[in-house]
Amino acid sequence: MVILSAAPLITPDPDPNLRQQTAALAQQAALWLANSDASQKPPPLPDPASLATCPAAFCQQLSGLPFPPLTTLTWPRDERRQIVWLPGDLLLLTAPEPFHFSIKAGDTSFATGHSLPGGPIGHFALAPRPAPLSGPATVLMRLPATRGTVHLFLPPELIDPTAEAEGPQIRSEPDLHVVLTNGTGAMSHLRAAWGTIRSQYDGLLAANPHPDFPVDRRVLLTRCRAWIVRRGFSTEISALWTERVRLVSEHTAVWQFRLPSGDGHWVRVNATVHLSEEKDAVSIAFERLSGDNAGPLTFILRPDVEDRSFHEKWHLPAERTTLLDQAITSRPDEFLMPCLQGRLHIGVPGSTFVKEPERLTIEHPIDASRGLGTHSDLFSPGYFSIALYPGHSATLEAGFDTALSPRTTADPTPSHASWRRFTTTDAVRQFIVKRNDSLTVIAGYPWFLDWGRDTLICLRGIAAAGELTAVRDILKTFARYEKNGTLPNMIRGHDDSNRNTSDAPLWFFVGVADLMEREQHDDFLTETAGDRTIREVLISLAQGYIRGTSNGIAMDPSSGLIYSPSHFTWMDTNHPAGTPRQGYPICIQSLWFAALTLLARIDHDPQWATLAKQVQTSIHTFYTRPGQPWLSDCLHGTAGQSAGESTADDHLRPNQLLAVTLGAVTDPALCAGIIEACTELLVPGALRTLADRRVHHALPIDRHGQLLNHPLFPFWPHYEGDEDTRRKPAYHNGTAWPWLMPMLAEAMLLTYGPPAKARATGILASSAPLFQRFSLGSLEEIVDGGYPHAPRGCGSQAWSITEWVRVRKLLENM
Repeated sequence: MVILSAAPLITPDPDPNLRQQTAALAQQAALWLANSDASQKPPPLPDPASLATCPAAFCQQLSGLPFPPLTTLTWPRDERRQIVWLPGDLLLLTAPEPFHFSIKAGDTSFATGHSLPGGPIGHFALAPRPAPLSGPATVLMRLPATRGTVHLFLPPELIDPTAEAEGPQIRSEPDLHVVLTNGTGAMSHLRAAWGTIRSQYDGLLAANPHPDFPVDRRVLLTRCRAWIVRRGFSTEISALWTERVRLVSEHTAVWQFRLPSGDGHWVRVNATVHLSEEKDAVSIAFERLSGDNAGPLTFILRPDVEDRSFHEKWHLPAERTTLLDQAITSRPDEFLMPCLQGRLHIGVPGSTFVKEPERLTIEHPIDASRGLGTHSDLFSPGYFSIALYPGHSATLEAGFDTALSPRTTADPTPSHASWRRFTTTDAVRQFIVKRNDSLTVIAGYPWFLDWGRDTLICLRGIAAAGELTAVRDILKTFARYEKNGTLPNMIRGHDDSNRNTSDAPLWFFVGVADLMEREQHDDFLTETAGDRTIREVLISLAQGYIRGTSNGIAMDPSSGLIYSPSHFTWMDTNHPAGTPRQGYPICIQSLWFAALTLLARIDHDPQWATLAKQVQTSIHTFYTRPGQPWLSDCLHGTAGQSAGESTADDHLRPNQLLAVTLGAVTDPALCAGIIEACTELLVPGALRTLADRRVHHALPIDRHGQLLNHPLFPFWPHYEGDEDTRRKPAYHNGTAWPWLMPMLAEAMLLTYGPPAKARATGILASSAPLFQRFSLGSLEEIVDGGYPHAPRGCGSQAWSITEWVRVRKLLENM
């Protein structure tokens, strides 16, 4: 690939002759596009005058591509967004006034120039993307009365995200965490900065006390402080001395330390944390590596414990601390602590346990920012002391026993020989857990359990990771829960009564269709779930929607579209404190179309094909607006109101991408309009849930009569503060979600084919900062919609990583 030089596309001193200047810019744009891809030679130069009228159309015609090869920066709207500058694109800068711009990466400026008048888009400029460069960059904008900075991100090459972090990164990213899972709902949720506690959800052992299915976890062993002692010189094992942390499986992670031990000696130590498979037990093996000359060392290990639900704080007044200390039973190398739901035992074989009770108060800064309380107490019954020689290890083992289980022993810590490269397939498997005699999906760690919608959305990514047996099992599990067109929104123990979802049943269809496509046969339809086949369950779900469900879902006969009550889609934060989408949301209609398409293929009833065509026509009829080349997000209406009587909004949201990826919209121009519009929502690794622009269909959010937002400027940039008045209004009104981002790449691939592969790859590769900042080897639930797009919400979210894996496989197979 030949790269255009760093010279600006627009000369610093504009020529008074506008046509001459535009022609020069057009020629430079042609040179850039011709050399960006040697296989794509642009046609003869279009009329340069058309560049100022419509740069997108000019560059598309010039490139010969089926899309405009442009990443757009709109001033001042994009001040709050880090723009993903896609591979092969020119950067189109627009503003309402003349401007000068300068683009820098670090201290290096690689493009600078002045704008030209651009007709309806105001003033514009074009700049080439320097292909070898990746990472953050900035654009300094200077206008007649103001100036400001817009942040860019140039995606690196797309590779599987590394599941390891080095010392400087660990120390600079205190929220970077590591999740280990056991396949039954327990977890270790640890900070890469060893021993650091940032939230009530952090802990070495958060047990699942129920033997059959996931329930609220109990935090028992929170952390293990550790020191090496040599000749009276003590060094704490901490983030300060960490060289690297890496995941080696869904159950195991390794910290590598280099520790000073006095007199110029250094000691290397590995700490391997292993969460036992299908047990509430964890081991931490501290291995002193061979090769140092430090002589005899003593290891001191002091565990800090709690006994609480992971949604609570633990507070220990003095009298309670005394009672707890009295209740603990100690042995030479072990202690046992009675707990609310069982017993915790912690030991270090071969050590000496010294009972020395200590109560500590630990701050929870992440929880404090979310209004969940500032601190919790920890209790340490004492410490273990053990001599450790080069090449030997000391292992702390912790297990939680309930009345229904015998003594729980930790599995042996995996040896060096079993370490391997953690993959995104491992990341997917972390969320698959047992439920009775079947499987389910934990929606996210550290605080979610199994949700119906989340589980069913994840299935395509789980299948892409090769776990087809798990997909079949999970689909049959949910099929057994089907009742009159409904599926559970969430399952708490045996309780499946929460069925307030209009999309979970429709995602069930998508999961079945994807499974059959991967297996290349329809045998799954004849398998039974309870006393019915999967085909019968699918038909029952659709019939329930047509006649109306007991929880208020109903089909509008005049349009074939599905009415959804408030709080029933994935944008389900409680209304009115969240996202009002009562009526006919576009995502529900797209999923309904996909369901009808599947039924038309697997059942002889002709109504399915007729309905599918009606729904497709209705989407084109009711969701398009004059002058708006993309789809409305929702036809707002009340129960009993038809689609034609409901009001189409002008809220630019990403849900319309499902209409493209599921085939409900096939018109090339409309697909292109949807993709271009949704690209405005893209930030590194995620899509905003609402565009940062004025709306005409007011979106008021109130709580107990108090208006919480500006109804005509409803974009909310940051997800923090009080839940009901700050976080809920932000959750789906600007907050960016990684699970949506791969859908934009998929829509590009499906609409434009191979010519869009580089851009789609860049979209997926824009996740690189998320993998590095917050969740080692996985992806978080949400990031702020406003720059700097801080990670928020649940640390490791199932549908975020499963969708990333699914679309990554699409790219590999293209």
